[in-house]
Amino acid sequence: MIAAELIAPRQFRLADRPLDELHPGEVRVRIDAVGICGSDLHSYSEGAVGDTPAEYPMIIGHEPAGTVVAVGEGVTGWSPGDRAALEPAVYCHHCEYCRAGRYNICANIRFLSTPGHDGFFREFVNLPAENLFGIPAALSFEMASLAEPLAVALHSVKLASVGLGETAAVFGAGPIGLLTLASLRAAGAGRVWVVEPVAHRPRGNRRPRRGLRHRLRGQGGKHEFRHPGRAQRRARGPHRHSLRGHGSLRGLAHAPQGADDLQRAPFQR
Repeated sequence: MIAAELIAPRQFRLADRPLDELHPGEVRVRIDAVGICGSDLHSYSEGAVGDTPAEYPMIIGHEPAGTVVAVGEGVTGWSPGDRAALEPAVYCHHCEYCRAGRYNICANIRFLSTPGHDGFFREFVNLPAENLFGIPAALSFEMASLAEPLAVALHSVKLASVGLGETAAVFGAGPIGLLTLASLRAAGAGRVWVVEPVAHRPRGNRRPRRGLRHRLRGQGGKHEFRHPGRAQRRARGPHRHSLRGHGSLRGLAHAPQGADDLQRAPFQR
């Protein structure tokens, strides 16, 4: 199969790789579309995601959708030709977190597209059958590849327990921030403020920040969702909440020494 290997910052090569053996309980999927995450851009342009350096050669990409081409022994419910959105994280199901139903913080998680675990910029991938989520014929593979980042936004809103009519502020109007906005609307939030501090983002996404804190102060049930690009903004975030407010922090960024007093742990959310 053909795979796109990242071999240095800003340098890919196409390589011919053998197909992985299909094990019992697994499904082989042809990858038809892969979204490009901000972390992929960091790996490509900077050679690292936050404080985790790339290990070359590596295959990135973790927002996939595709078509089933083969099923392993013991797999039921899937057949060649089925279309699916794909979960990029593989869990152990044996640690205390998995057994408690919190598999997203599995102690032995393998997140495909991180160093040592090839991602989806390749023709075929074998996955546990449970990592496939069927999609209808009317949904394009490109649209289905948004399932992974949408899940991040939905999880943020779920953790914040946003109630009907409550006010929220989203800091950062990139893809995750805009998906968070859509998720808040679907959850029944009332007024939602969106702030975009990054100058190169489209002007239509930007909102003035002057007076926002004053407007939010004293409004019960206020929620803050931050998708930052700078460690300094992360450090300030927890101190901006209104009375009995809630915050949700999502992002990957390198923290200069002394700039961030928050503990950081990938996938611990």
